[in-house]
Amino acid sequence: MNEKLRVYFYFVFGSIGGLTGWFLSASLLFSTNRPLQQAIYGALVGAMIGLAIAAYEGFATRSVLRLFKYGSIGLMLGTIAGVVALPASQWFYSHLLTSAVGQVQGGLNWKAVLIGLICWIFFGGFIGFVEGLNKGTQSIKGFAGGVLGGIIGGGVYELARGSGLAQAASLKQQIILAVSLTILGGAIGASIAFVTVALKRAWVEILDGKFAGRVYDVTKFIDPKLGAQKPGIIGSDEWRSNIYLPGDPKVQPAHASIGYANGAPYLSVFPAAQKRAETLVNGSRVSTSVLNDGDRLLIGRTLLVYRQKRR
Repeated sequence: MNEKLRVYFYFVFGSIGGLTGWFLSASLLFSTNRPLQQAIYGALVGAMIGLAIAAYEGFATRSVLRLFKYGSIGLMLGTIAGVVALPASQWFYSHLLTSAVGQVQGGLNWKAVLIGLICWIFFGGFIGFVEGLNKGTQSIKGFAGGVLGGIIGGGVYELARGSGLAQAASLKQQIILAVSLTILGGAIGASIAFVTVALKRAWVEILDGKFAGRVYDVTKFIDPKLGAQKPGIIGSDEWRSNIYLPGDPKVQPAHASIGYANGAPYLSVFPAAQKRAETLVNGSRVSTSVLNDGDRLLIGRTLLVYRQKRR
């Protein structure tokens, strides 16, 4: 998939998550005056954004199992992020801003905006970190993207709240809150995708089949430390595969691994796959092979190309 489209779809999915989180919160809660209500509100918003962004993998690969796998992880950890972020924000407002310094009267309280924004930066960063787990990218990239999304989307939300527009009663206030949380979700999603794409150093692109053009970031797997400890799996197993190649009967559930050993990125074909199908690198059958930029890999009947940026 074109990487610009990936950023776009992450924005769309994140926006849907933010809007859904607002809708569920507004439907179930009449106020957020108490810590428990704030925690529930934050949990619903965080859960829906985390679910929507993480579940994109399942939609992109048309796999219900992968949607469940990544979506459930995003749902769970997004819930945790939301439970912490919103009550923490409210606590800062009530305990810090009303202390000796006092609140600014008759205008926008920039201290309140800043403190709330810090909470949403944590919120976005945590969701971004989760997005990098169990995928072919370092979680620090997801964290950085989530922080950027928290700054953009959370900034809109906090400006609305600091102006007194996003409290919890009137239809107008709820509309502003819905727009703010939609932007928050979309900004977090798009920022995660943008940072991941911008900072990737190694990737595999599928060249043919129904997923032609899809790109898998494998930077984590060819990292000297991370890749040596846990290589990525290439195969047709919906649950285990990091580079998922469905629809090719010659691709085994766990066909090969991509990792780092002896000072270089490598491809290693599992013994079971060696018996059932040829695996070629630049036209030559291999069981293991060092990988270089531009190498063409034939996994089963699926053609891929390995790309790597120079350091």
